[in-house]
Amino acid sequence: MYKILLIHSITSFFIILVMWMLYKKNRDLITSVKKKLYQIPINQRKIESLLSIYNSIDIEIPLKRFNGFVCSPDFLNELLRKILIYKPQYILELGSGVSTIIIGKALKKNGFGKLISFEHLKSEYDKTNDEIELHKLKKFCTCIFSPLSKVKIDNKEYNWYSIDFKKIEFPIDMMIVDGPPIHSSEEKSRFPALPILKKYLSDNFIILVDDANRDDEKQILNSWKKLYPKIKINYINLERGLAVIKY
Repeated sequence: MYKILLIHSITSFFIILVMWMLYKKNRDLITSVKKKLYQIPINQRKIESLLSIYNSIDIEIPLKRFNGFVCSPDFLNELLRKILIYKPQYILELGSGVSTIIIGKALKKNGFGKLISFEHLKSEYDKTNDEIELHKLKKFCTCIFSPLSKVKIDNKEYNWYSIDFKKIEFPIDMMIVDGPPIHSSEEKSRFPALPILKKYLSDNFIILVDDANRDDEKQILNSWKKLYPKIKINYINLERGLAVIKY
């Protein structure tokens, strides 16, 4: 009797184990399929954005690959769209790269305008300037090497760009906040941008904040809103999130 019960118990255990393994395998398969299906609209948006960029501006030489810390294609497309619509005279960019070339191409298409881009990494500064030279955009773009240094705002310390304000033309019509990196300060690494540069912005300024889906950027935007209640923040649903700030 006990042997029969033991056999039944062992058999039941193995049946349950097999069923659990099959469930887990199917669950993982379903999860994998869901992820792949989720990627379809994201990849579609990337392709649409790239096609839009290449159809909107004259790109004789292929752009650098969109990977690593490079802006996502949908952000670059929205940036291009804003420049062609608002036609800013003077743009300031925090963090250089492929975006610098896109901005320069947009300004060239508009027929006027100037971009100053600040880059804290010497290697990226050199690469950006090589690309500016390669794409013949020196008339429209200037990239300045700006190592990070300590700045204090409301008794809090941040690592931020060491900007020589004599090299900036004023007023700034558009500012792109895409640096410094998130871990360059303990928290809210990009917070200093508005407190330090606000007095240099034009009356009709527009600010584009990349990576607006991240918690760090959300905290920064909330802090800016408290400091400057009159600003209006509009969120655009892009791959990494975009916040557009105006008065």
